[in-house]
Amino acid sequence: MALNKNASENSAQPPSSLPEHSRPFLPKSPNKDLAIQGPRFNDAHDMTGSQATSIEERNLLDSIKHTTLDAVYKLAAKLRASPRFMFYAMGIFISRLTKKLHKKINLYQWLLYVDKHMFQPCKSHDELLAASSTFFSFFQRKFTDVQLAGFFRSLRTYPGLSNLGDWMQTYMATNVATSSAMREAWSWYGDTIDVVFKTLRVENEADLVGSRVVTAWLEYCHARRHVATRDPMINLIALENIVRLLKTTKPDQDLKTVFKTFSGVNGMEEFAKELIEVIEREAQIEAWAAKKVHPSKVYDELELGTTNSIDITRFIQWLRYLQKIQVENDVFVHFSKTIPKGQEIEYASILKDMTLFPDLETFSKDLRSVLYKNWAADTDMTPLMLMKRMTSSVATLSSIDPKRVVLLEYTKYFIIRYNAALWPQFQKIVEKNGIVAAVKFASNVNL
Repeated sequence: MALNKNASENSAQPPSSLPEHSRPFLPKSPNKDLAIQGPRFNDAHDMTGSQATSIEERNLLDSIKHTTLDAVYKLAAKLRASPRFMFYAMGIFISRLTKKLHKKINLYQWLLYVDKHMFQPCKSHDELLAASSTFFSFFQRKFTDVQLAGFFRSLRTYPGLSNLGDWMQTYMATNVATSSAMREAWSWYGDTIDVVFKTLRVENEADLVGSRVVTAWLEYCHARRHVATRDPMINLIALENIVRLLKTTKPDQDLKTVFKTFSGVNGMEEFAKELIEVIEREAQIEAWAAKKVHPSKVYDELELGTTNSIDITRFIQWLRYLQKIQVENDVFVHFSKTIPKGQEIEYASILKDMTLFPDLETFSKDLRSVLYKNWAADTDMTPLMLMKRMTSSVATLSSIDPKRVVLLEYTKYFIIRYNAALWPQFQKIVEKNGIVAAVKFASNVNL
């Protein structure tokens, strides 16, 4: 919409003196489009009455403009002028929320001023909340919640503005009216739950039980899990990561109570239940370890191996128990003996997926090495035999499918064990004829 020059100058005049704190942060404007607008420096055309064509003139005017703004900024900062006064005094005009503040120097300076004189002096959570509410209302009439969420998120990338950006994101996330917009922005930009955890400063919460900040973070975790729930392994990783992050904040906090309180939030009951189950499984592992229960008894107690399908959650729990007691027991022997014949590739592929758990990556590699060693020692367990036991055709699997990866890992181990010189030839066959032909070739290297 084109703006009339006279209307702009008459409806958005800066205050003649420093405003009192009781004055509203945002002046009422008869025109909504002028709600966030201050007086602007006239351009060369306005000053000379004709179009300026000289580059030198333009550079001079630009220099005068920035020098004047600098002087205004320093003087007002010394006098501790209110952010509202500074907005008008610095001649700021915002037609849209840019994420390129390096091109809006006066807006950047003003935001630094707001951070220093409006937010940093806050001594309590209530003061910080009041400052955030006031600052948010300054933009609210002009821009949508989604636009503001994206803008506040972008502030983290600019020196001196990360705190302001985090505070405003926290304000929006913990406000019922704007929380969905903030979650939408985080999700749009692909922010992980770890990143949002740091943004919300969850570690600063005195008590996690009933904390609105913790609730806001868990709501985002729930919003992100629509992808994770498609895969049981990924879902389990996400749940354990949530528990891990909260434990780093308050190691002694009763997380079961935290999640029980969170279950009262609309639509979060099932999610909270799954988080509580993570805590209960960890406690069960500790109890087994304290009693030094034999791995085979734990395996039976978890009812593993009773069906053809593998319960990922229980199997990972059993592996975590093996990892915990591995100093006192030969867990690799226990593991090798428990894998049902004919399901080797399924169990090995789970071990490959286990590398997604940061604390299980090394243990997973060690277990796979033991499996490959045992298989190679069995004259019947050639790579071809392993491939035949797969429930799906290896040719149709993607290059990152865990079953395909396990088959290639074992084939490499098998070749190097019996005739390492043939490994380069195997790689050429994979490239030229495909993995099926290469596996058939590798299965004959021990003849």
